[in-house]
Amino acid sequence: ITADYGEDLILEHYRREGCTMLLMVGDWAMLRAVPSWAAHDELVWVQWAPVDLLEVPDVIKDIMRYPVKVVPFSKHSEQRFREWKLENVSPAIWLGIDLDIWKPQDRKTLPNVMNSLGFREDTYNILICQANQRRKYIREQLEGIKLFRELHPEANARLYIHTWLKRGGEADLEQEIHATGLAEITKTTEEYQMVLGGWSEEQLAQIYSCADVVMDVAYEGFGYSMLQAQAVGVPVIGLSEGPTTEIVKYGAAVVPTAVDYGIPYGKPLAAPPDIATALHDLFTSGTRQSQEPVAHVRSNFGWDRIAAQWISLIDEVHELRDRYTLYIPEPSALLKERSKQIVEVRP
Repeated sequence: ITADYGEDLILEHYRREGCTMLLMVGDWAMLRAVPSWAAHDELVWVQWAPVDLLEVPDVIKDIMRYPVKVVPFSKHSEQRFREWKLENVSPAIWLGIDLDIWKPQDRKTLPNVMNSLGFREDTYNILICQANQRRKYIREQLEGIKLFRELHPEANARLYIHTWLKRGGEADLEQEIHATGLAEITKTTEEYQMVLGGWSEEQLAQIYSCADVVMDVAYEGFGYSMLQAQAVGVPVIGLSEGPTTEIVKYGAAVVPTAVDYGIPYGKPLAAPPDIATALHDLFTSGTRQSQEPVAHVRSNFGWDRIAAQWISLIDEVHELRDRYTLYIPEPSALLKERSKQIVEVRP
């Protein structure tokens, strides 16, 4: 929430549009006014929320007492919220994915995409698709790839990084790619294309389908990159701490060995040698795609399934709103019809 579009605007929208529920998605620790409005019954607040902080102060935990419902992004987040003794936590509802777009594709039918990424059939093709943020630990992943190349020069590793290299990012990734000696094997997103809006979902699904492995080795609140990779059957290297094991059925979960306290409240951090070991394990297995994660995604993460869960929860929230808040509930259709009838009462 920026200075130009602060929390005050939320309440103004809520009132002007006659809203009956405020659904907020994602980060919540910065909220100050919304919890107060919810506490004073000025709005009905539902928070679809991750937990991606390692150590959470009580003052931040306290914010989550005020939504009517806290809906976790993952079972991992649900466990964290319940540990805070909150009484408003619903069962987790995962983020969804468009199953008509995100499905396995034969990369042999995508030669132009393969070429644009610097990938070939005789190379080991690595994809990183993450925001350029320190908390994504892209540098540590680059160091892991460097070690993997030293261990397996015969893999002919190739890397495509889909993110902002400089503009809008927290690091100079171009410099970090050169510092880790990966410039000769790496292609990156063209900044001009990013400025124009990036790629469509259909194009991204093709990019993922061309990879041999997708890397997302960070403490995530959910890990959408992992889900996208699994949807097309490509293995993932993620962090064992967090929701990785809920999403990933084919890949490797790297155990963190340190905590980065330079980021507020701390982030668990994987060591580059362990990331290199995960790459080694997947490379030597010889399997590039698997139907196991595809079946898992299609059974659990399709938007139709997620929508059905949300419809049920929204109905529950409105029932709670009518029962426990100061709002006057809407009359039923039957009562509205009766109100139109004239009933003559005689003494």
